[in-house]
Amino acid sequence: FATPENEPVVLAERVLPMFGLDIEVPVVSTPHLDVVPYADVASLEMEAFGLHVGSMFNMRFNMKSSLRLRVEYRFIGEDHVPGYISPFYEIERYAWLGGEPKLGQLDRFYADEGLGEPHHGFHIETDLKIAGVLAWTFIFTSNGRDRNNDLLTRLRLPNLGPVRLTLFFARLGFEGIDDLFAADRTIGGVSVRLALGDFFVRGRVVYEWKLAPSDDGKNGYQAVLNWDLGAGIII
Repeated sequence: FATPENEPVVLAERVLPMFGLDIEVPVVSTPHLDVVPYADVASLEMEAFGLHVGSMFNMRFNMKSSLRLRVEYRFIGEDHVPGYISPFYEIERYAWLGGEPKLGQLDRFYADEGLGEPHHGFHIETDLKIAGVLAWTFIFTSNGRDRNNDLLTRLRLPNLGPVRLTLFFARLGFEGIDDLFAADRTIGGVSVRLALGDFFVRGRVVYEWKLAPSDDGKNGYQAVLNWDLGAGIII
């Protein structure tokens, strides 16, 4: 259901107990390089378990340029969901993989056939900054099950003369390259800002999620195309 203000109405609540233990061991720490291996053990309801092992690399080329890289292997136990609280949890808690709420789907999976046998996955995350010219973030996660690949990337070009440009793209729950651009779980956008002395104009085109209640009273989200244009003065 949804209120006239287009806010979702929660009809039932349930607590999901979660447990996590993280161990980090810095093995290299210099002015230009940090190497930090780590291991995580996580559990949902102390029944489904997962193990993540990886390393973080922080490379500083100078005061304004750096590269941060995280590479992680995942052993995903039977019925475990790694990264349950994700950057998109505020959407997934109401509509996960384009369906019912995340916890509702998990409860149904646990009551029926479960999520499947233990398997393997991986996670890659990068953050590159180059001297105020470029800032690029790339995240890819594969958890080894059907529709369990997530991709997120953002590129910022803040100093193209008087122009500041930002590009963003995220795709959740896809199978492979041929399934990369399905509209129901894809968002993205372009933002351009043009400085004219103390004045500026800004425009955005975004493909974003919008709450979409259905005729049977359930909530879901659909991707819609929006845009806006504005101007301002810098004081």
